[in-house]
Amino acid sequence: MATKNIVPRANNEGELGTSSKKWNKVNATTITATNFVGNGSSITGVTAEWDGSHTGNATIAGNLSASINISASGFYGDGSNLTGLSSYSVANDANNRVVTATGATNGNAEANLTFDGSTLTVTGDTTTTGVVTAAGFTIGSAVITEGELERMDGASTTVVANKVVIADGSKNVATLGTVGCGAITSTGTSTFQNLNASGSNKFGSDSTHYHQFSGSVSIGNSENNAGLNIYSHGTNQVFLQPKDTTNGRINIGSGLNQTLLISAKFAGSMYPATGTSYQFGTTNNKWGSICTNQLTASAVTMVDTTTPATLADAAYIYAKSGEMFVLDDSGNETQISPHDDNGEWQYFSKNTKTGKVVRIRMEKMIKRLEEITGESFIEEI
Repeated sequence: MATKNIVPRANNEGELGTSSKKWNKVNATTITATNFVGNGSSITGVTAEWDGSHTGNATIAGNLSASINISASGFYGDGSNLTGLSSYSVANDANNRVVTATGATNGNAEANLTFDGSTLTVTGDTTTTGVVTAAGFTIGSAVITEGELERMDGASTTVVANKVVIADGSKNVATLGTVGCGAITSTGTSTFQNLNASGSNKFGSDSTHYHQFSGSVSIGNSENNAGLNIYSHGTNQVFLQPKDTTNGRINIGSGLNQTLLISAKFAGSMYPATGTSYQFGTTNNKWGSICTNQLTASAVTMVDTTTPATLADAAYIYAKSGEMFVLDDSGNETQISPHDDNGEWQYFSKNTKTGKVVRIRMEKMIKRLEEITGESFIEEI
């Protein structure tokens, strides 16, 4: 009769014995279980090697021998009893020194290369073939920031906005725009296409005057005492003065026949150079007015104009319709080139205020007087 299995009614149900009443022995060819409870010290006859995995802690009181490998995420202890390891020695060992290999089994703790956990310190030169990325650099006491380094990136001999400037081989800088600076000192010849003080900028140190020279500016050659002084004086005045205030003069023009002279010796007189034919204004471009105490000329040419408005305590002399006229402050306009359209002598006057016109035909009157008296008063020469 075949042996029947002892089977529980449901999985994981029932026990063989209890915790207080145990079976002495269980004799079986094979015992299969999910796990065994106990330290296994009384199990005998185990000869096969164990090949598997264990989850959790395992304590081995004796020796653990392996003929191939033991793998672990870490080993504890000083490793003094480990054998079969190749020796590795480090020279010059000290705290924070970075070890560099000097061979397969040797290293050197570099005194010039240290790392304290936050700062890598290199004593000596550093060479890199790649990109160095940092928020800034400190060289000695100078701190170089990222913004300062960006100004150097892309710099050239042509000025670029927000970049440092590099002089070319001739020490020149191209396309330089507006320069804000203090004093400019030139040791050679300087050429300015346009030198202008605008806005609240100025020449000199007087902050209350703009667009003016608050000091004196000298242009010329100090060695031969030739030059021009430009300086401000009083309100709304700029003076031009020869450097030699005794015998100097200001020449306007180029060449003897194209020069107008302003002399410092003759009380600031202005006169043309010998042989010149300078004139004030032209027929088409006239001066509005010339005010002077005395006018001396070989000849005065006046072009036609209209009758001017009267001016108190003043009189005019002017040309109109090819004739010369004078006008007093009472509005009396008198022709002083006394000939009519027929070339006969006349006296002509008109009051510009009242409109009264007086014309006396002087030549006709004299001829009639000659007829009456029989005397001759008109002589043709």
